[in-house]
Amino acid sequence: MVIRIVLAFVFAFIFFLRKRWQDKEAFKKAPHPANRPSLINDFFVCGIFLPIFFYMIITFIHIWFLKIFGS
Repeated sequence: MVIRIVLAFVFAFIFFLRKRWQDKEAFKKAPHPANRPSLINDFFVCGIFLPIFFYMIITFIHIWFLKIFGS
């Protein structure tokens, strides 16, 4: 269970870094206040929603493998 939680946060952190990099690149191309990256939105999405989402996916895959290969 701990491994699944850690994996979920690792995937969410990778997604967070990728999203921040893309947001910064977009802001460089079109420097407008509406395009400025929002850290609070990234915190809620990548810090709360995505780990839960990834945990559910990892758990589903784990249960699926247990059903197929039995154990």
